[in-house]
Amino acid sequence: MTPSAITASFAVLLVLACTANAKDKRPFQDKAHFKTAIVHEEDMGGGNIITLTTGSNFVLLTIVDDRTGKTWTGCMTAQSLEGAVRVENHLSYDAASEERGREIILGNKDRVFHFSESKAFRYIATDSYDANDMKRARRFVRFHGVDSLEEGKSRQRIGGDIALLNQTALACAVIEAGYSAYMPDRIPYIYAER
Repeated sequence: MTPSAITASFAVLLVLACTANAKDKRPFQDKAHFKTAIVHEEDMGGGNIITLTTGSNFVLLTIVDDRTGKTWTGCMTAQSLEGAVRVENHLSYDAASEERGREIILGNKDRVFHFSESKAFRYIATDSYDANDMKRARRFVRFHGVDSLEEGKSRQRIGGDIALLNQTALACAVIEAGYSAYMPDRIPYIYAER
């Protein structure tokens, strides 16, 4: 092989490698924040289990509809994912089944969840926001900063801007920035947590 042929071959391999990596660059939620969203109870010992939140924690994941082959990457509440996993795996509503559902979810390291049961899709809202909602949410996070959404921080400087945003898209932008996102009970706005 001539030096120019080797250079050309190397260039082709480099382009292919970059293209493959670009395809794998989907948003991803780190393990600690994903687990926090799923495990919202803590065993205090002696059979005492407390619920850490009754609000909605959000997760970033990929859903694959095995019936059609379509995929969707985005955010939804952890509770919605838990419901879909429960239906897909024919789990009941007892404590053992709830624990099994969490094991299935937390055991999925790449956060790509496959569903084929039509009833599972009742829990999955892949149309709750669109690309324009995400652009607005990302712009909000860039302009105001994620720290403006932390609990206990004054929201006076962000004013009514937050009310105009799709809250699930905002949760997704918060997760993309490396934070946890949740919506407390009776408060229709997203909060961020480190």
